[in-house]
Amino acid sequence: MAKVVKYRISGLEVPQGLLPRVITGTVEEKVKEYAELMENGVEFDPIKVWEREDGRVWVVDGVHRIEASRRIGREYIEGEPLNIKDELHYRMEAIKHNLKHGLALRPEERKLCAQQLYLSGVDEVNIQRLFGVSDRTIRRWLSDIKSEKKEDLVQKARELKEKGYSIREIAKQLDVNHQTVANWLNECLKTDTVSEIRQF
Repeated sequence: MAKVVKYRISGLEVPQGLLPRVITGTVEEKVKEYAELMENGVEFDPIKVWEREDGRVWVVDGVHRIEASRRIGREYIEGEPLNIKDELHYRMEAIKHNLKHGLALRPEERKLCAQQLYLSGVDEVNIQRLFGVSDRTIRRWLSDIKSEKKEDLVQKARELKEKGYSIREIAKQLDVNHQTVANWLNECLKTDTVSEIRQF
């Protein structure tokens, strides 16, 4: 059985920008609904938290329940501490719990969360598994961001080549296959040649 702890509400932290409700935030109607249910004796599941090594307690899931408890004058709330390694793992756990129940994440929030995870180094397979969506959906969600990421890498490859780095050194520095770097630089060379011809 999961360990449940009583936490002082005033000591809990909701880290802005890391929780998945990046667009909707806290929804007033949901807080009022929960507060009314609590006053009528309805018991809610414990919130989920991360007890950080620095002593701070971050909320993983349960912001609406916390706000409702505060509104009806409660000082404490029951919570289940989760085994979380770091902030990226925290973000993934928060998304996982917010997909399961309560107020559903908006489609644009799901897409934005997927993009943030991808930019933080989470691979497509794990993102797809987390959200439970098709290959096609993941490709659609990440297409813009992958395109921007590739453009950035190509630009960095060009800059490093101009500084005299070899293709293998560039590949190592950018953490990509050396053949990929060679292809990028060949494409750049063709594009530059075409633009030079057009100028004449």
